[in-house]
Amino acid sequence: MDQNKILRKTEQYLIPETITHAEKGKYDIYPSFPIGKGKIRSGNDPLVDRIIQSKTAIIDGYVGVGWDDLVESLNNDPRLKSKKVRWFRVDAAMRSPEEIEKMIVPYMGEEDSIFGKITDKKLIDWFLPDKLTQIKPDPDTEINVLVGCGAALAEWNAPLIYVDLPKNELQFRMRAGAATNLGTKTSADGRIMYKRFYFIDWVVLNEHKRNILPSIDLIVDEQ
Repeated sequence: MDQNKILRKTEQYLIPETITHAEKGKYDIYPSFPIGKGKIRSGNDPLVDRIIQSKTAIIDGYVGVGWDDLVESLNNDPRLKSKKVRWFRVDAAMRSPEEIEKMIVPYMGEEDSIFGKITDKKLIDWFLPDKLTQIKPDPDTEINVLVGCGAALAEWNAPLIYVDLPKNELQFRMRAGAATNLGTKTSADGRIMYKRFYFIDWVVLNEHKRNILPSIDLIVDEQ
């Protein structure tokens, strides 16, 4: 990652990797519950293990995820550098920003109003179905990985990794200009971006995540 790049604009610290629980009866700023030993690991090793083992993998995730940084980090892993890996980006099958802008007009309300309308669109509406079906693993490549918001929609027969990002962290990235709305390449006025997140992006992405949840093999906290 470019060390000069500002990823988040906030005075709020990231949640620490390890926490100390508050005393009983006192407010716990980092509430949690046990899920069993050995189910949480840190770093890229679990992802690289799964990718090498399966040879074909899908990495789906939430808007605001730093896909370029994630791919660069994984691709620089010595175990993957020694193999022939082809990375596919699902956003290559997305509709143009102009088409998407036109599609969401009915849900954005008046420009100077905070009110909009909860969208009834689905994540698939952000994509061109013909292009989506054309994204297929390369049989002549040792490892194939498809990444991006909505990657599971390509329906590869492969393990599914989901990269999640809390909404508050997404907003910090939005303020820093490091995150954009779904299907856009540039930042806009913060009020407009948040409005679009609230009435459109979060709605379709939350539904997509619920739909694929039973198929997810590995969940990544991208913070």
